[in-house]
Amino acid sequence: MIRLTQLAISKRSVTVLITARSAARGPLLVVLAQAGAAADIQLPIVVVITPLPGASAQDVSTQVTDPIERSIGNTSNLKTVDSSSVNSLSLVVACSRTARTSRTRFRRSTRT
Repeated sequence: MIRLTQLAISKRSVTVLITARSAARGPLLVVLAQAGAAADIQLPIVVVITPLPGASAQDVSTQVTDPIERSIGNTSNLKTVDSSSVNSLSLVVACSRTARTSRTRFRRSTRT
């Protein structure tokens, strides 16, 4: 690492050239990357795990799980939304109509 630093200081013109080239290529690479980012990706299953330390299962259900279920429930092409609330933890699983995998059915739990 020290040799690289010494080389960069001793060959300033090369360092400036490499920096300028990298700066010029940056915007081009950003434009090219955005073209590929528009691909249509479909995730068949979404899992949301949310901790709420120290909360009872009932508190987790009302404060965390229910709002997440309502938000996810507005998604198009949704087949099912299953959830589980236990002490300090919420788990919500949403499956789209394109999901072909076997899934475990979760039931709401209000254990304290």
